[in-house]
Amino acid sequence: MRRIIISLLLMLPMLVSAQRFAVVDRQAVLESMEEYVIAERTIFELSEKYHAEYDRMTADIDKKFEDYQTLNIRSNTPQTIRERRIQEIQEMQKRAQQFLASAEDDLKSRREDMLRPINEKIDTAIKDAGIENGFSFIFPVGATLFYGIDVDDITDAIKEKVAL
Repeated sequence: MRRIIISLLLMLPMLVSAQRFAVVDRQAVLESMEEYVIAERTIFELSEKYHAEYDRMTADIDKKFEDYQTLNIRSNTPQTIRERRIQEIQEMQKRAQQFLASAEDDLKSRREDMLRPINEKIDTAIKDAGIENGFSFIFPVGATLFYGIDVDDITDAIKEKVAL
């Protein structure tokens, strides 16, 4: 038993040296893709539309509040009218907050939907490069790992693959 363990320990460096390692900067690949640029622009434009609508809603709330303050200055305004106006303002604020939450959810969902096929394309390119070049492991750049001298950076090769 002792001989087997010693034999395995002696063979371990040979097994490790037979493996090939690579790194890839996934973010650089992503940013080099036209599909990503288009997706980001589309999400930005949609975000701007949501922001404009939210700004319109808050402007309406501000206007309603100014009207309420003017109404409140008049001492002859019945209390029920004042209460109703406050209730309207609170309802408008609630709708604006609901709209904002819904818009954020929609943006997140659309971004995920648009990036899913792009990420799948990158994953496929990384797998293909790993198979074609005989890499045992492909690590992301920036991972807390030690990169020795025998590590290939295949970022440019992946960029070329996804550009096809």
